[in-house]
Amino acid sequence: MLRRWCLAGARRAYAVSLKTEVGADAGAVTMTDSCVERIHKQNSINSEQPYLRLKIGPGGCKGAKYDFDWVEKPGAKDHVFEKGGAYLVVDDRSFDTLKGSQIDFLYEMKGNQFQVLRPGDKSYSACSCGESFEISA
Repeated sequence: MLRRWCLAGARRAYAVSLKTEVGADAGAVTMTDSCVERIHKQNSINSEQPYLRLKIGPGGCKGAKYDFDWVEKPGAKDHVFEKGGAYLVVDDRSFDTLKGSQIDFLYEMKGNQFQVLRPGDKSYSACSCGESFEISA
């Protein structure tokens, strides 16, 4: 089963030692080609904030939501993932929850957005609108 958690919040245009984690093992957060393409497109518009940051924050009716933002550089404890010259930054606090996820970028009539794909994960339940989720123990 493939579960999708969509986020419209990435439409905001904001965008250390660099420890880059590459690979598709179970502990990685990976990016689709569509996500990589969108990061490159954003970088062509604003090269001062080249990293896409993903973190889990409080919000929504289920209590947690994904926050996407553009940042200038990763923090000291961030996990940085690279694919095709595109960089995704995940804060240390959110990393354990996001392990094994894949980040995609969707082009739809209702709007373009980044989304988090969690294949086969049954420890999450989403609200009916898809904007927030709850993590089951």
